[in-house]
Amino acid sequence: MNSVSGIQKQVVVFASGEGTLFEEISSSNKQSEHGYQVVLLVTNNENCGAAQKARSLGIRVMLSKEFTESEEYNHCFVVLAGFLRLIPQGVLDRYPRRMINSHPSLLPKYGGKGMYGMHVHNAVVRAGEKESGFTIHYVSKDYDEGEIIYQGRVTVEQDETAESLAEKVKSYERDKLPEIIGQLVGNS
Repeated sequence: MNSVSGIQKQVVVFASGEGTLFEEISSSNKQSEHGYQVVLLVTNNENCGAAQKARSLGIRVMLSKEFTESEEYNHCFVVLAGFLRLIPQGVLDRYPRRMINSHPSLLPKYGGKGMYGMHVHNAVVRAGEKESGFTIHYVSKDYDEGEIIYQGRVTVEQDETAESLAEKVKSYERDKLPEIIGQLVGNS
């Protein structure tokens, strides 16, 4: 287990949506197995599914504006998991190489403002790509342009739909992201 003075490394998760990836990251099995603890969910929508899931798990929820002004969590590692806003430079400066994002494509393809969720999977299928997946990268001042840490690849079948591709990518991402988080918090 990765620890500092016997305490698990603390992780803050940013999410805006239904929270399926947040739920996987914050599952007590994954946290214990990979040596971290999710201590806070940051969101721009306090009524989103991720916020509801956090509350049900006893994890504190904070609005992104409050987080920007707070220094309480400066020691934590930060994971963006479906957060749809650009991170302010002041926040980026507080977390050098300690803030990552998981994006549902093989960057640099299908990244940038407006490219999230089903928008990405629809674009991949329409373009006739043979391969897709997800990219874990460090967060930078521009959408989806930070240094790539890991890419999980899946085959796009000839009869693939955006929906089936989304599920294939999400399934792989949910399995792999907690492991990557554990490795990175152990090195931070």
